[in-house]
Amino acid sequence: MKKQKKSKLSWYKRHKKSFWIATCGVTSFAILVIYLIASSDLESDENLIVPVDENDYSNVQNYSSSSLSNSAFISNSEPRSIKVKGHVRKLAEGQHPSLEKKEEAKKMGIIISEDSTYVSEYEKNIA
Repeated sequence: MKKQKKSKLSWYKRHKKSFWIATCGVTSFAILVIYLIASSDLESDENLIVPVDENDYSNVQNYSSSSLSNSAFISNSEPRSIKVKGHVRKLAEGQHPSLEKKEEAKKMGIIISEDSTYVSEYEKNIA
């Protein structure tokens, strides 16, 4: 037993440098892989980020549970119009926003990308 223990200790002492080099190499490789995965995820999300004023709640609609009911959606009443607030819409491939819409969005404090446009406020008829 003592001889076996001594042989393991002597093996470690003889291979100590190689053991630590291998450990550092494996650790460095793992850190590199994690870094590459994390940075590729961040690069793909950069195009999705649009600066927004956190204190601007003008486009938020608030509905209380009491104001909504099934009858609001299923109705045989006369058609009525609702106001649709201005918003950003993604364009079809190959389409680009007009200069007019870019300027309108800029006035509203909205930055739009080349594959999006700003839709002005409008009224929509619903049944």
